[in-house]
Amino acid sequence: MRRGIRRIGIPGITVLFLFACSRLEVPEQEGDGLVPIEITVGKAAVSEALPDSRAAASPVSRILVLPFQKLNTALPDSRADNFIPAWNFARQWDVNAFPAESLSLKLAKSFTYKVLVIGYRQSDYNYYSPGAVSNLVELAVQPAPSSLANFRFMPKSPTRVPEFFTCVLTASQNGIPIGTVFTPGETTNISLSGQLKRFVSGLNVSVTNIPGYVKSMTLTAEKMVKSIQVNDTVAVAVQVPGDQDSRVIQKLTPVSGSVNFTTILLPTLNVNKSKYYLIVEYDSTTETYTINVPDSEVSQSNSIILLPNGTVNITGSYSLINLGFEISRTIDLDDDSWDGVN
Repeated sequence: MRRGIRRIGIPGITVLFLFACSRLEVPEQEGDGLVPIEITVGKAAVSEALPDSRAAASPVSRILVLPFQKLNTALPDSRADNFIPAWNFARQWDVNAFPAESLSLKLAKSFTYKVLVIGYRQSDYNYYSPGAVSNLVELAVQPAPSSLANFRFMPKSPTRVPEFFTCVLTASQNGIPIGTVFTPGETTNISLSGQLKRFVSGLNVSVTNIPGYVKSMTLTAEKMVKSIQVNDTVAVAVQVPGDQDSRVIQKLTPVSGSVNFTTILLPTLNVNKSKYYLIVEYDSTTETYTINVPDSEVSQSNSIILLPNGTVNITGSYSLINLGFEISRTIDLDDDSWDGVN
């Protein structure tokens, strides 16, 4: 099967798919019965990147469109395990500017689908080269996963998580929404649209008024989530006591008496909330301090809850390192920054 990458406008990330009524011959597919899809990417607000070292470029410069085909039509549409990936129809496109150029996607008529869209940077992942060393993540590779329910996202390192965005597209027929499940046909007038949302989390830890005798600080975690299901952000793999996985997130040297740890991690949700620690290096010794914070909507008994598309901010003076820091959650629904609400 021939695969290629074509450039379209930047998704911001509303994606509109229009099903054409005519039939086309498809050299890379065997047989007839395919419905050509004209794709247009509409313009919407683009969420800003988390201010880390990789934030200079747009957080989305490439999209993967992956249809999932329904197996047993008698089962309810809510059964994600009844939708299997239609790998032969998946397409990846680079995106850079508006307006979007016309693209072509083809699906088999008379079959029922959900369509997942994933957005990411070109430098972070290439679907057409899943084994590339430059890929920071592994998406489920053919023939796994078996269904939408266990389609997973796994960074190569839990301490270096790129920004990824997802959505399941909503179908409309003749402009009337009909849900996320649809059946294309030669005479149907179906469009698909959706807004990409981050499903990774941000964590910022800032310490001020650090005395000059502190040489460095290292942020570590009790445990980190290693992979999640794209469908519901539920953790698939989590670090456990005794494993050999690194818990070190970042090591910094104080500048002007301050350090600011800024990182992207996979969501923990409540079930996998974790404590975090500061390892403080002095001239000849080191001390490890638990980051103590009051209970809040994102913290319980000093364990932090990381939610999709939200940033947890922890701040405090070095003098409070044994007493407790302040904690907050970034929530702003009116701008393009990271939001605390999905």
